[in-house]
Amino acid sequence: MQHYSTLFTFLLLPLLLFSQAPPLERSGIAQGLSQGFVTCLLQDSEGFLWAGTQNGLNRFDGHRFKVFRNDPFDSLSLSTNFIFSLCEAGDFLLVGTSANGLNIFHKKTQRFFRLPASGYADETSAANARRLENASIPFHHF
Repeated sequence: MQHYSTLFTFLLLPLLLFSQAPPLERSGIAQGLSQGFVTCLLQDSEGFLWAGTQNGLNRFDGHRFKVFRNDPFDSLSLSTNFIFSLCEAGDFLLVGTSANGLNIFHKKTQRFFRLPASGYADETSAANARRLENASIPFHHF
């Protein structure tokens, strides 16, 4: 029995005492987050951390945030700034918004395609739906 306690003292105890967890860093509005209230989080397959807020979609690369917001003059921007759900599907992010349906974000072109909650609210949404017909979005059925 003494043999095991000696082994623990000289081999395992130093490992336990000197092992450290990586430092935890806080990121918030001061670092570029669009709003302090985060409604959803997703880490994608490339390692980016995506945060949905009431003021846009935020992508964190480990150093800085890039914020995506609605631009009323750009039909390929978010349909609204209030994000409540995120899901990755290959090269795309499925972005659920508060009132304006689903937005599909193509990560490579950094463009949004809007699919309204019911029907096609306008010609822009209909055009986006036609563009998506040719895109390959891998949907998984559970």
